[in-house]
Amino acid sequence: MAKLIYAVKIYLFRGQANLTARESAGILRYVKFIVSVYVLAWYAALSPTSAPANDLVLLKDLVGYEDKSLAKALADGFARRHLWYLSESLVPLAFFDEDLSLGRKRAMIEALSSNEGSEDLTKRAVVDLKANLSQKTLTNFVTKSSRMFLVTLGIDDGFLETDPVEWHDDPRYVAAARSQRHPGTERLRRVWCRPDGRLQFDPHQGRGPDAVHPAGGGGAPGKIPRRQQEHRHPASLIFES
Repeated sequence: MAKLIYAVKIYLFRGQANLTARESAGILRYVKFIVSVYVLAWYAALSPTSAPANDLVLLKDLVGYEDKSLAKALADGFARRHLWYLSESLVPLAFFDEDLSLGRKRAMIEALSSNEGSEDLTKRAVVDLKANLSQKTLTNFVTKSSRMFLVTLGIDDGFLETDPVEWHDDPRYVAAARSQRHPGTERLRRVWCRPDGRLQFDPHQGRGPDAVHPAGGGGAPGKIPRRQQEHRHPASLIFES
């Protein structure tokens, strides 16, 4: 985020900085992308259970971004290196995503028994960027092999035999969901998008020595605790060096 803040300041004071037309255009190009696409993905990056849905949304946003040359470079890189959470073996995290609709979860359950899986599971999903991604949903990435996610983690998958509307009353689901959530999820839920499109943080929640705040929004400016850095989503690394 520090890079974004500096870039905005440089652009606002481009006259005093004696920037060339090319430099001004480059900074504006960078700022427009960060503000319109990257910021929301960055704030959502701490929630592992929403990572599959967020990855798919980000991929669609990158492919459809108005700056086509930038969109192609970023989408290609993201698709090659960062689609772990859309892989057959990790996409079931979305079953525990509180923001995913019941209808989507029902479709994912059906896909567990209807979509054939790969014999050799890959670390990342393979997506054809030339295809129409607008109609793709998480269901397209779920296969029979996805059930191994639950088996590997020792999760009782009996809740899949019930309708998602009943899951919060099912102790098997409740226990599994609790084990998959990262502490940063609560921090994420204190950040929401205002009607004008700007992000809003609730400063009245999460106070105290153990409170977790967005970078620059409460704790040390620009600092993210190491335990959270270790769980940061790949989307948060696109522009960091």
